[in-house]
Amino acid sequence: MYDHRTAIKKALADKKISQTELSEKIGYSRCNFNQFLKGKRTMPLDKIEQVMSELNINIV
Repeated sequence: MYDHRTAIKKALADKKISQTELSEKIGYSRCNFNQFLKGKRTMPLDKIEQVMSELNINIV
């Protein structure tokens, strides 16, 4: 299954952007962002939308 977390991780790797760099850019804690990517924490929808926008990810 390909979900938003997987899409974000892939885009970060493809674009060579660190979790720290992106979390600072969107104003979200790096630790919380990491926990979100691991599936251990939720993230507010507005922050998910910011991440998707920054990484040019479209949800179908």
